[in-house]
Amino acid sequence: MKVVFELNHPAHFHLFKNTAFSLEKNGHEIAFVVKEKDVLLNLIRKCSIEAVVYSRTSHEKKKGFIGNLLWLIESDIKFFNFCRKF
Repeated sequence: MKVVFELNHPAHFHLFKNTAFSLEKNGHEIAFVVKEKDVLLNLIRKCSIEAVVYSRTSHEKKKGFIGNLLWLIESDIKFFNFCRKF
């Protein structure tokens, strides 16, 4: 079975890491798709896990309602495309 974990916050990594390791140990394919936030990428790299960054940091987002809406659509499309290829 293929399992994709979408991590948007460092707490999500701590919540799902043991489940992911157990699934991988039992022969399942695991993928982490992450949003660049705080120390999330550092935590993932520290555990020698490969992850795909699908969303930009907040300072690169466009401002305003339309900018946020376009950012949301863009990140959802990237996530969908990754899942389709995985």
